[in-house]
Amino acid sequence: MTASVASAPKKVGKHLAALIHEPEDTFVRHETAAPQRVKGRSTIDIVLVCAILFLSVSMGIYLLSLLSHGQEKAEVPVSSGKEVFSSDTVSSDAGSPVETVLSAEGEREPVPAEPLSYSAPKTPEELFQEAQNYASGTGMDLYEEAQRAVPGSGKAQDLEKAFPLYKMAADSGHAAAQYYVYVFEMIGLGGAPFDPNTAMNYLRCSAENGYAAAQFELGVSYAMLDPSPEHYANAAVWYEKAAAQGYGMAQNNLGNLYYRGNGVPTDYRKAYQLIRAAAEQGIPQAKFNRGTMYEDGYGVVPDRRKAFDLYYEAAMAGYPPAQSYVADYYFYGVISAPNMQEAFYWYSQAAEQGDTAAQYQLGYMYKNGIGVAQNDQYAALWYRRAADSEQAEEQSAVNTMSRA
Repeated sequence: MTASVASAPKKVGKHLAALIHEPEDTFVRHETAAPQRVKGRSTIDIVLVCAILFLSVSMGIYLLSLLSHGQEKAEVPVSSGKEVFSSDTVSSDAGSPVETVLSAEGEREPVPAEPLSYSAPKTPEELFQEAQNYASGTGMDLYEEAQRAVPGSGKAQDLEKAFPLYKMAADSGHAAAQYYVYVFEMIGLGGAPFDPNTAMNYLRCSAENGYAAAQFELGVSYAMLDPSPEHYANAAVWYEKAAAQGYGMAQNNLGNLYYRGNGVPTDYRKAYQLIRAAAEQGIPQAKFNRGTMYEDGYGVVPDRRKAFDLYYEAAMAGYPPAQSYVADYYFYGVISAPNMQEAFYWYSQAAEQGDTAAQYQLGYMYKNGIGVAQNDQYAALWYRRAADSEQAEEQSAVNTMSRA
């Protein structure tokens, strides 16, 4: 049976129909029959067919290479331990990625990955300790440390790093850090603003939070305002708090208040007990004060030998009044024969540190050639220094009174 192309059209793409010119009866013999190729194809037909074949072969090669690469990654040799597939991860129940491994039996096992790092905010104590690593000094000693630090040097930079750490800890309520902020801002240390009012606020907060050094410092602040009973009484309150924590300088200063009856009732026995406790901590001022009590017999049986021993210990620690008293003992022969060479040595030690009495005495010894070769020039020098020191002391007393 025959049919025309028009009555039974074969679905052939337009481009193939345009390129492959086959006779009409090719489509009517049988639908599954292969088309008869026609001789006399043009050169263009051949080129296009070759191009299509080339693209097909290239695509096949590319697919084969991908398949081969995937098989190589999957074929990991099994060792006696476990080997991790770094490219294959799955999610654990907790939601964190875990790596897959092959066990010795060749089975996949999940291995938790390293936990994600998380830095918790530093506690006030951690901030304080970090600041301490930069500022190796303690309390007001930091002032001397800053004075020795050359601007731009490593130590100066360390102090500049310490202050913001102290500040953060202080603002979080850390009592010791509040005290250090007071120190920094009271003297403009380490790049901190010079702000005495804010500094005193930090000092009070630190003292109220129980920091002994701040309690002592607040007591000193009251005692230095003016010599009024009210201010001495306030000083005694804060000295008492710090002394109760075993703070040596507070024990010494509170003992002095009881010794002199400033702001508290005079009580030599209590004064001696407090000063002795401070002296036993090695505080030079307390050793000197305890020596004066043995010399004068207040609160204790008089004993000039013990007094001298305590003066000498304080003098060896560099305390100027004690050095001057030791010189007096040698000069006047209080417990032994006079020794002018020793007297001259200890007066010199005290005078170099600004002790007015020692400076006058050193001028006298140079003037009269006692314990040293006579020298009017040096005598005049030390008399002049003594006068300047005395004037400075008087001016300081006037300034203290003017703040009342």
